[in-house]
Amino acid sequence: MLSRGRRQRHYGGGDGSLLERSVVASSVDGRSEKKESDIKEIQTACHTPQILEDSNLLHVECEGLASLQNVTTLLKKKMWRRLGSLTITNSNLITDVSLDDLVNYHVLHTLTFKESRLRDWKLSKMSSVPRVRKLVVEQCWDNDTFLAKEKELTLTISPKLQDAFPDVEELYLLDLFMPYIPELSGMKNLKKFVIDKGAAKCDPENLWLLEWYNVGKLEINSTLCFVADKTEDGLSSMNIIFTFVSINLMKGLRDIKTAIDDCPLACHCEINGYQRKTEPIAVVNCTSANWTQLPDLIPSHTRRLILTNNRITNISKVFTNPNYRSLSMIMLKNNLIDHIDGELLSNYLHNHSKDFSINLINNRLETLPVKHLERMYSDYTRNGHRFIPVFRLGGNPWNCDDCAFLVPFQNLIFYQDLQREKAKEIRCGEGRYAEGQPIIMLPVRSYCKVDPLLDPLDILNICLGILLLLFILNFLHNLVQYQRHGKLPWIVTRFPCC
Repeated sequence: MLSRGRRQRHYGGGDGSLLERSVVASSVDGRSEKKESDIKEIQTACHTPQILEDSNLLHVECEGLASLQNVTTLLKKKMWRRLGSLTITNSNLITDVSLDDLVNYHVLHTLTFKESRLRDWKLSKMSSVPRVRKLVVEQCWDNDTFLAKEKELTLTISPKLQDAFPDVEELYLLDLFMPYIPELSGMKNLKKFVIDKGAAKCDPENLWLLEWYNVGKLEINSTLCFVADKTEDGLSSMNIIFTFVSINLMKGLRDIKTAIDDCPLACHCEINGYQRKTEPIAVVNCTSANWTQLPDLIPSHTRRLILTNNRITNISKVFTNPNYRSLSMIMLKNNLIDHIDGELLSNYLHNHSKDFSINLINNRLETLPVKHLERMYSDYTRNGHRFIPVFRLGGNPWNCDDCAFLVPFQNLIFYQDLQREKAKEIRCGEGRYAEGQPIIMLPVRSYCKVDPLLDPLDILNICLGILLLLFILNFLHNLVQYQRHGKLPWIVTRFPCC
């Protein structure tokens, strides 16, 4: 997903003991490639305090903690009153983060968590907690372990965050992998919100980030769309091809918003990922929407259109409306379609640069424009065309009485190389030859045997007619010769009587 360097940590017991090993993680193919150095134990300690610039307050960095309460035992009491900035790093916080644990530091205004595992946020119960105005969370996570499985360090930003830090004016989420970010409208004092690097989920729930970004309430830099570990989600090869990997978060959210804005009534529209990192894959689902005709407007880059269980009769709009030019799959199962225009279908497929699949199961089709399809498949084969259209045709009342249709239609079924079970679903219609029988199994050649052009009796009659015609012509020739020259035909002169 991202090429990055990380530290992998394995935690010991509940005391917060921490073992660290250096890990270099890359993502050429989406999987982590690790190189381990010697394991070393991180001690619980706070480093030498530093004086903050333009202030008499102190900045302290502590590591190896199991709870924020550990800070009190590690710092001298005389520092409490001067602690203005605290950084927690390389720690395993096994308790929820609460300002109650920092009640002794009245002037604390900046709190940073870095390269640590956090559990959750907790609302303060005390009234004298410090007013933390700047909160920084960098390279943190809340996974139970990172050593047992290879996966990204993820941190779910709980809605409790805004309750735990109600006075925050500046919030920085740096280099985090965040499956979920709640809208932070509860942080009434928030003046600066920065997300830098890392990844967040490209999901409609996060569209508020786009809104905040558009109005200047959010700064976001080099943040990508979050993609969960493929091995956990069990994604298919198709899902991996169409993915959000390496897609900029703002681009992903913009495309999601556009798809939702252009979505037809009674339909659900979403972006399932990207192809070649540039083309969004929009999916429009209008199942059982009571449509009687195809919608005029669908989101741009719609690749999958699902119109199952409607009452559509005509699909010419698929082949003529520019909004449908990006389709790779259209599901028209359980409709009332009874005709497909061959010229429109042929022109659409010839100009289509992508794979195309159309599901016409359980409609009212009796024939297809097989002559157009035969010509198209022949051209595809001759020209080495990469994209071959696929038709799903079961459950229609096919006309098996028409041999002019039946023979090429059976060839079409064979040509598509459908699974045998699916091919058997294409059957002859009621009241037709071989009613209810799978067309692929029919002895079409014998049933549709071509009759000879002429019967034997016809041939005999033709021959006799030709002989009679020759006899008449010869008689006329001899008659003309006798009238002009007084000569009888040669054969007559050979008779004794003449």
